[in-house]
Amino acid sequence: MRSTSVRALARAGEPVALGAGLTRVPLLGAAAINCFLVAAPDGSLTLVDSGLRRSLARIEAALAAFGGDLRRIVLTHAHGDHVGAAPELARRSGATVYAHALDVPHLLAGYAPPIDPRMPIARLSTPRTRRLPERFARVEPLQDGDRLEGGLTVVHLPGHTRGQIGLLHAGARALLLADALFNLRGLGFGPRLFCEDIALGRRSVRRIAELDFDVAAFGHGPELRDRAALLRFVS
Repeated sequence: MRSTSVRALARAGEPVALGAGLTRVPLLGAAAINCFLVAAPDGSLTLVDSGLRRSLARIEAALAAFGGDLRRIVLTHAHGDHVGAAPELARRSGATVYAHALDVPHLLAGYAPPIDPRMPIARLSTPRTRRLPERFARVEPLQDGDRLEGGLTVVHLPGHTRGQIGLLHAGARALLLADALFNLRGLGFGPRLFCEDIALGRRSVRRIAELDFDVAAFGHGPELRDRAALLRFVS
């Protein structure tokens, strides 16, 4: 199943409305790295993930276009291509940063979680090789089932990191899958080299079949509106 092409990913992407109150903002190419903006009824905004450190200007341009007040930054997991711009955004906006409780210690320490010890290269994984762009001063912990402004519900999808979360967005009937699955050249799992627990990640995506949504959105790749295809993949 090819949902996009390498050539398409190389082109600059524009924000894509996924439904009421939810927008995908490409940060690299058309969909190679994504973040998401969630608008609450009171006009406040939640940013889900923040790409690389150099993604800051693109995110701020999207925020300016929306014209809302950024109050929350939700990080789906503690990897540098998802948290890079968040510290500076939090400083500039005063937004509260959230992540799953299992990934909070990594964000505060400034290091991504270790890779799966069953990988031969795991012995080369050290704090220096896993350093994040910046450590966070404060991160509020989330748990499975927590609800946030803008119609978001936390869905714990561990494996890529033990604290990885997805998010259900009620208004758009969308499931933000973080890196539980990739959709760059068809549906698939992310590189094993960056997984904290590969087997756990394979198991946790089966939970997707229990969730009610119409649109699947990814940290890497365009959205997928064929729910049946996604369920066939995870079953």
